[in-house]
Amino acid sequence: ARPRALNVTSIVTYAQCPKKFYWSVIRPLPRQSSRAARIGTVVHSWIEQEGKGQGTLIEPEDFEERGPELDQATMTRLKEAFRKTRFSGVPPVMAERPISLVVGNHIVQGRMDAVFERAGGGWEIVDWKSGRGPEEEGAERWQLDLYALAAQEIWGKKPDELTVTFVYLGDETERAYPARAAGEIRAELDGALTAIAAARFEATPGPQCRFCDFKRDCAEGRSWLAANAP
Repeated sequence: ARPRALNVTSIVTYAQCPKKFYWSVIRPLPRQSSRAARIGTVVHSWIEQEGKGQGTLIEPEDFEERGPELDQATMTRLKEAFRKTRFSGVPPVMAERPISLVVGNHIVQGRMDAVFERAGGGWEIVDWKSGRGPEEEGAERWQLDLYALAAQEIWGKKPDELTVTFVYLGDETERAYPARAAGEIRAELDGALTAIAAARFEATPGPQCRFCDFKRDCAEGRSWLAANAP
């Protein structure tokens, strides 16, 4: 049975590769433990506390059980990168805010990292990334689109009152975009959910295969990697 509840990450995964979505959500295969995911979890927790003026309450040693890769040097570098951003020291309107969107017979759930007041009015929705920015915009943009949809439908914001931004602490860059209209986002989201309900889980191999947990199980991914070896 197709799931009625999906999270934002799952929607992004489907946009990246429907076959990866299948192996992540429908018929899950074992996944490798991700150092990047563990670091991201710690960084998000620290930034949330920093926004409350309590950043010193969370230190790397508090997360030793998450693995030896979460070293002091990495955490110090990412903390310093955050403190260089234009958001450091600015209290957010909201932080770690859960959202739920009803789309047909599905519920799409997520959590916005932070929302800030824009200087000229309106909101800037920010998602923190502990890694480096991609060379090209890809399916991850869906994450910001869904947050923009929530801001319009839950809080009544207009597209021109919204900016959506990825902040990449790994290379101290950011990508800011104007929000798309709710109707446009909903139409594309409905298309994705319809495809999921129709069990359309074909592989879409590409550069993302290099970092996929399932590349050993995916013939299409292995073929792409062999044809595009460095």
